[in-house]
Amino acid sequence: MTRDPRSRLVTAAVVGVLAFSIGATTLAVAGIVGGVITACSNVSTGLLRIETPTAPCNLTANSPALLEQRITWNQVGQQGPTGATGARGLTWRGPYSPLTSYAIDDAVQHLGSSWVAIAPVTGGCGPAPIGNVCINAAAPPNPLFWNLLAKKGEDGAIGPSGPVGLNWRSSYVGSSSYAPNDAVGADGSSWIATAAIPPSGCVNPKVPSTCVFNNPGANPSWQLLASIGDAGATGAQGAAGSQGPTGATGPQGPAGAAGSSGPLYTKIFNGPNIELGSVNGTVGVHTEVAALNLPAGAYQVTATVSLINDASFVAQDNSRQVQCWLGGFPLGVNSVSSITIVPGVFGWGSLTVQGSFSSASAALHVPLMCDAGSIDPDHSHVFAVSALIQAMPVGSISFQ
Repeated sequence: MTRDPRSRLVTAAVVGVLAFSIGATTLAVAGIVGGVITACSNVSTGLLRIETPTAPCNLTANSPALLEQRITWNQVGQQGPTGATGARGLTWRGPYSPLTSYAIDDAVQHLGSSWVAIAPVTGGCGPAPIGNVCINAAAPPNPLFWNLLAKKGEDGAIGPSGPVGLNWRSSYVGSSSYAPNDAVGADGSSWIATAAIPPSGCVNPKVPSTCVFNNPGANPSWQLLASIGDAGATGAQGAAGSQGPTGATGPQGPAGAAGSSGPLYTKIFNGPNIELGSVNGTVGVHTEVAALNLPAGAYQVTATVSLINDASFVAQDNSRQVQCWLGGFPLGVNSVSSITIVPGVFGWGSLTVQGSFSSASAALHVPLMCDAGSIDPDHSHVFAVSALIQAMPVGSISFQ
């Protein structure tokens, strides 16, 4: 069967196009000019090749096997028809506002979800706003006007609880218990409890070894939060004020008559320390600290005594009211001096008392007496450390 030359030509053209597609770079240089492809087709075999400047088509060959004809065609085909119009897209309008009007396919965000308008929405408040809140009946999620685009996500799982915070308990109190994370103030600093801390106290207040102190700085379960600040620098000394005017000199008084120099009687007590008796209810126990023995006569007597309070208990007030006087009991005409002494390092005090004594014939015994109030029936914890009694003879004493 003899093949139609036109069939061979079409086959060769298809092969040539494939070859052109594979070797596009070569074609662009040799056989394509201005978008037109030029090729040579063998008249006998139908084989197709691209014409190049160095290998032009053989249009005058004497042999039919070599004779070719030139073929040209456009590289770019005709433009196709216009495609159909695509569907209308969304118009994103941001957060929904009841005062804004919306067209179909407008999209908004409202209550955490996104919505697309399926009907025109007229902006404005309804006839009965709640307070100052604008209400629009066409707002999402009204299904007559809106379709849901994307629903708000579900709430996430509750996160783990955070660490326990500090519990401020104000100033430290020795009789209170404290739990971990309780914080207090003490001595100008702030402290936080790192463990349960029981109260401070004594099993027996008379025995210091039975006392337990759990205050900040003593119990290691207290941790320092903020230390007391350092003392500020001493301020500059102010300018000296102007000196006031000198007062007028008063008139000189008349010279008194020279008195006779009499003897001065003295008694000194320097320990050992004497604990003062207690006063409980109406029963008083009075302690003689020292005494001065004098011959018959009239005397003005002065005594000074130094005292110390060593009571230091946790469970009660340890201050002591001490009173001293000269002479026996009842007190008679002699004056009484008293003082309140606090316990501890500053628990020192002194009293001075005076009295007048006389006897026409018998010798005089003038004691220095003291007592101390106490809630302890056995001990006052107040001691006389030293005393000085002095008596000066006088001409006469008048008792009122």
